[in-house]
Amino acid sequence: MKKLLCLFFSVLMCLSVCSCFGSNEKTVKKYDAKADMIKKYAKIVKSYQNNYGEMSLLEYKAVQNKALGGVCFLDLLDLDKNGLDELIIAWFDGFDSNSFASYNIEVYSFNKKAKKAETIFENEYVYQSRLSFDLFKNKPYSAVKILDLNGKKYIQTGDSVDHAFEFFGFENGKSKKAISFLQVENAFYVDDEQVKVEKYDSLIKEWKAFDSDLGNIEEYPLSPIKFEDSNGYGKIQTTIDVTNKTLSALGLSLSQVSFNNATEPSTETTTTTTEPTTTSTTTTVSTTKTTEDTRGAVEYTGEYITYYGKKASDSAPCYGVNIESVESGYITFTIYKLGYNGSPGYYTGEISARLKNDKASFTWEDSWGNKGKGKLKISKSVVTINMKETKTSEFNRSSLNTEGDLKLYKK
Repeated sequence: MKKLLCLFFSVLMCLSVCSCFGSNEKTVKKYDAKADMIKKYAKIVKSYQNNYGEMSLLEYKAVQNKALGGVCFLDLLDLDKNGLDELIIAWFDGFDSNSFASYNIEVYSFNKKAKKAETIFENEYVYQSRLSFDLFKNKPYSAVKILDLNGKKYIQTGDSVDHAFEFFGFENGKSKKAISFLQVENAFYVDDEQVKVEKYDSLIKEWKAFDSDLGNIEEYPLSPIKFEDSNGYGKIQTTIDVTNKTLSALGLSLSQVSFNNATEPSTETTTTTTEPTTTSTTTTVSTTKTTEDTRGAVEYTGEYITYYGKKASDSAPCYGVNIESVESGYITFTIYKLGYNGSPGYYTGEISARLKNDKASFTWEDSWGNKGKGKLKISKSVVTINMKETKTSEFNRSSLNTEGDLKLYKK
């Protein structure tokens, strides 16, 4: 009898232990990737708002108008179609050397395996267009443009005036440039390869680089042109609405900027939104940038050089850029390359190119008859150039070709 009782209690204890283990398994929560993603994205947005300010309304002195400041565009879209949204974020980055509003755009993707948000598209300038070619009345227009083509989404960057466009696609949590367009005078390039104008026009039409009102293009303006313009304040409300929808999804405070049912924004509204107490971060950024760029336009002029030999001397081979002027949205400069004791010497004629965000694209011809295209980026003490030769002369001995980016330093 005792043995039976012992056996009975042993079985009962085993069942109790098993029951306990079973209940513990039921209380283990399954990892919620979407909830974690929202939490991580919200933290990222807050950090950007701390750095650049929340959405605000800025005075746009270059055109006596208004523009959005701070973190001014947010959206959650599944760009790579993997079931988890990417975070698109754009912010005002100050005024460039032409006193035009500058905006950057980045994209974050959530890595479910690593349980973290990762930058997959960073520090690109949003799409820009200037609908007036009068240098003294240029009216800049900036927008986030998202194209839906053949079931895939692409972000468009570039400048419609310079005919320089790039489209970036997204796949498996990564971004990749899908195609680029560039027109320099009568030369047309697709993915840095010169093509006939017919092919260029056909691809431009296919990618709808100039279209803004078609159903497969989502366009979110950041800086208006004028109040009555359909590309200005009217559409900017869409930018604000999408951003607020995203802020709500992330559990963050909504922006109070609004253009709904408005005529011209009043002076009182403008004063309120630009007070240091409400937009101190943005005000500091824009004021500093404007002062710096106005001063920098003068400081950019001068000679920039890099030497190929171990020692810098008058006889050492070198590559140089001489910037003569930076004004009215244009930069004027010459480029040269010298061998030992100045031989052989290659010189371009005077080049004048449109300058946007401190960058310029141009064509060139040197003193030996070689021709090509180039890109230039300026800062206070460094010029970065990229020269590509597209035609080589019969008696050529060297080349202005840089084989990629080349940095030159101010003398």
